[in-house]
Amino acid sequence: GRTQLGCAATALARLGDPRALPALTEALGHPLVPSELGPGVARLGEAALPLAGALRQRLGEAVLDERA
Repeated sequence: GRTQLGCAATALARLGDPRALPALTEALGHPLVPSELGPGVARLGEAALPLAGALRQRLGEAVLDERA
């Protein structure tokens, strides 16, 4: 199934704490990213800048269907 960030990483991301970046980076490398990744990145604001390249790559690989 889907990868999970884990309680600590999710809490850090929700607080906008950049210590969540390693866990978010790792999650982006998995075939299925956790659902909490998006909200976590949004809460990080400018601190999420190191994730921009990986996020762009993942979005570019996304297959869109009629639900997208």
